[in-house]
Amino acid sequence: MARIVMTSGLLAELGGDTVADSMMAQARLMAALRHCTFAPDSPERDFASMDVDGIKVLMKVDYFDTELAFGSEDPANPAMTRRVITLMRPADY
Repeated sequence: MARIVMTSGLLAELGGDTVADSMMAQARLMAALRHCTFAPDSPERDFASMDVDGIKVLMKVDYFDTELAFGSEDPANPAMTRRVITLMRPADY
């Protein structure tokens, strides 16, 4: 199971002035995420880059403990790991 978070800077750049615009921006991001490929220099498959509406978007996967407080001691063990996928602009990294 993973949580997906988007930086406020990314949503501000993609979204408009209304809640509906922001929701549509999130939907476009999720669609792009489903079709992104991992960077060749990312053997752990935890980083990717994609283009959404002409804006470069980075995707990073981090592995936390079940309380989301620290890094997971065993990222391969789903019983003790929570994955967090962050979508962001390069400037947010």
